[in-house]
Amino acid sequence: MSSLIIDEKNKATLVLNIAAMIILLGLYIFSSVYRRRRKPDDRLFSCMLLDVLIICMSDSVTHIADGCLSDIARVLNLVCNYIYYLGMEIFIWLFTWYLAVRFEQLKGKKLKIGKLIMIPAFIECVLILLNPVFEYFFRINWDENRFYNGDYYRGIYIAWLVYLVITLVLIVFIDVRALLIFLMVFGLRYFYYAYEHAVCSNAICFTIGLVFVSIHRLGAPFFEENDVRTIDKEGEEI
Repeated sequence: MSSLIIDEKNKATLVLNIAAMIILLGLYIFSSVYRRRRKPDDRLFSCMLLDVLIICMSDSVTHIADGCLSDIARVLNLVCNYIYYLGMEIFIWLFTWYLAVRFEQLKGKKLKIGKLIMIPAFIECVLILLNPVFEYFFRINWDENRFYNGDYYRGIYIAWLVYLVITLVLIVFIDVRALLIFLMVFGLRYFYYAYEHAVCSNAICFTIGLVFVSIHRLGAPFFEENDVRTIDKEGEEI
């Protein structure tokens, strides 16, 4: 069995993922204590927390198993890479769905996109599940146990571009200030990726984004369904 050796860049990514998991745990505890309404946005937020946690764990395993020549490491590297990319697609779908729900709650307007939101993520997930046959997105060299990009690797982000457009539109209508935070988080992700290509943790960026989402949920509450209020013609609460 090959000895486990983790290089410095993989260690740096692991540190970022561990930090993300600690923050996610804090967000979960905070939400459990202060957000017990179990409304659609709360359920979606919990789903996003769970999804990012899975992304963190699978990404960490791939960085630990990468290059290790034991059969177990090879299987873990292969399986966790697929879990990681599926989790990424599911996250951006959940995030866009969450914003659509918040838009409906805060603006009182029913969006007509409904279940159509899941179509890009569903198509992308099917393509990822077919990747072992065609290897157009990525492949794991079994002998070296190394990850390699496929010929159409960037195609894995097509659904992301679709959701990015929808997300930007929803954020502008929900809170323009949130747009600046959204752009800052994504800018941070690509800044450090450009600075050090090998040190990459999407999970920490998703986690930072969820921190700001949690803050916005507390700062922009909406009326509870069971909280009856009467509003006069002047728009003031009676």
